[in-house]
Amino acid sequence: MVIHRFNMAAQPLPYLDYLLEHYERGALVNGQGVLVNVPTPARFAFHKLIVSMARDISTKAKSDKDLLQAGQVLEVLAADRPGDLLLAWEALEARGKAWIKKAVAGLSALIKRHPTVKQPLLDALPSLHSHLKRLG
Repeated sequence: MVIHRFNMAAQPLPYLDYLLEHYERGALVNGQGVLVNVPTPARFAFHKLIVSMARDISTKAKSDKDLLQAGQVLEVLAADRPGDLLLAWEALEARGKAWIKKAVAGLSALIKRHPTVKQPLLDALPSLHSHLKRLG
C-alpha cells in the first residue's frame, strides 16, 4: 500500500495485534502535526525478535536489522525500565507456547550476535532463564 502524502509504502506486519494492543501516542510532523499510535518500546522489541525469525533467507539483511534494533531497545529497557519488559513479556507469554518459542528463538539469535544483552535481560526477566536453557 502506498501512502502518497509521506512518499512511502506500507505493508501489513504479522503479529500486529500484539504490537499495537498497548500503544503510546506520538506526533508525526510533516507540515502539520499528525497524532499517531506507536507501539510501546518493549512490545516493539519483542515483536522485532519474533518477526526476525519469521523472515526467509532472502531477507536476511532485514532479519539482522530486526535483531540489532531489538537488542538496542531491550538493553536500554533492561537498564532503565525493566517493569515495561516484564509487562510486555507476560503479555507475550499469555499468547501461548508458539509465541514464546518464536520470541525465545529470536532472543537466542540476538544473544549469539550480541552476548552482552543476555545478563541484563535475565536480570529483568528471570523466567527467560528456563526458556533459554532449553535451547542449550
